[in-house]
Amino acid sequence: MKNKFGKNIAQLRKKNGWSQKETAVRLGISQALLSHYEKGIRECGLDFLCKAATVFKCSTDYLLGLKEENPTNKSDADNVSADLKEFPKLEKSRTDVLNTLNLLYSITARIGNPEIAKDFRKMITSRIYMLIRSFGKSYFADENFNKSGMLAISYANQREASSYASIVNKCENEHIMVNLSKQRISEEYPVCSKSFYNIINIIEK
Repeated sequence: MKNKFGKNIAQLRKKNGWSQKETAVRLGISQALLSHYEKGIRECGLDFLCKAATVFKCSTDYLLGLKEENPTNKSDADNVSADLKEFPKLEKSRTDVLNTLNLLYSITARIGNPEIAKDFRKMITSRIYMLIRSFGKSYFADENFNKSGMLAISYANQREASSYASIVNKCENEHIMVNLSKQRISEEYPVCSKSFYNIINIIEK
């Protein structure tokens, strides 16, 4: 049973595309301890078992090898991971984008300005809308996209630019700063900060 637990933890981690370090952070343990669990060197306690079931979105029975996974009960994450299996760079990009968005949402909340929070939401949703629209008329099979007028707005990029300019102006005019040094970001957001700097480096290079 101990070996099944370790193998199931490792399998679920890889299925989600998470590194040992990232998974350890999510589980609130050290990477070394996670490695011991996966190899069957150490046994976990009940609290960790429940935490792992929550993080991996599965039952404790499945983790312990007492119950087989239902192959028809796939989550959205399972489907996305399956689609990205042959495109590791795209999957890596997805992870970086999601982690960086989480960091930016947290920073926006720390600023505590409702108007900046509103502009931030508008900027993010406008960009997502434009990405959906770029695929919409050629990829999505549902004819209702065209007949119902969905994806018809072409000026969402202007909305995004306006929201961006508004955020910059508010931060400059009101002298808004978030007290987050590079070291503090790395300490408080060990997983997200890595993706944050990856994206910066990719674009600036």
